[in-house]
Amino acid sequence: MVPFTIATGTMTHAQNVFIRVHTDAGFYGVGECSAFPMIVGETQETCLVMAKEFARLWKGKDALDIPARLQQLHDFTAGNGTIKSAFDMALYDITAKNAGLPLYQFLGGARRKVESDITIGIAEPVVMAEKASEFKKSGATILKIKLGKDAKSDVERIRQIREAAGNEMKIRVDDWIKTLAIDFFVGIFIPNTHLLLLFINHPLANHWSRLPLTRSGLQTNVAVRGYPQPVLNDSHSSLVTLRVEIIGKHHIDATVFEILQFI
Repeated sequence: MVPFTIATGTMTHAQNVFIRVHTDAGFYGVGECSAFPMIVGETQETCLVMAKEFARLWKGKDALDIPARLQQLHDFTAGNGTIKSAFDMALYDITAKNAGLPLYQFLGGARRKVESDITIGIAEPVVMAEKASEFKKSGATILKIKLGKDAKSDVERIRQIREAAGNEMKIRVDDWIKTLAIDFFVGIFIPNTHLLLLFINHPLANHWSRLPLTRSGLQTNVAVRGYPQPVLNDSHSSLVTLRVEIIGKHHIDATVFEILQFI
């Protein structure tokens, strides 16, 4: 793979693990996970080791009792949310197949159009702008921009990307600058509203109370000293109760859940 850089490090190869969980009913469920050691502390190797242990735990057990099967994994080991997520997916695949339904229907969903983005990793501004132009030519309508290395350089990255992609392109920002996140946001993005960002996926961490936000409701954009774009709470704030409190106190518009980090 092409090296992919975010604020916490660079990935030079994929560390995915694909599993099948077989049942005596003649069908199986599939699951997959992608280890990212800089964030979750797991690697492909640790996932494979734990997967073998999990498989032994589940032999002869009821695959349709999802809470019980997941509790087995939690009782066996703390953490290891990445590989647990793959087994979680496989259980839902099995349960939906047993019900004779596509997974989205089993979960109560319906067919609808979903517009996704394509991510540009951190690089020199000109390189990121070239990538944005390539993605636009290939039909992309939303770009997700990784930032968080250096605040001033990040603004230049977005400026060049906006120039290359045009004002019609939707741009989402995913920045991660750890404890400096609030200062980064208030000092850098607020004065640059002309960059027309779709939203900021912002790692509020434990510093959310310092963010000077006000709003009239979830349906409206955040007003951060005149900043019009919505602000999302990043997955860095992992406690669900903290996320609810942040939303309740009108500090953000919405929150981002990366499921494997909460299993």
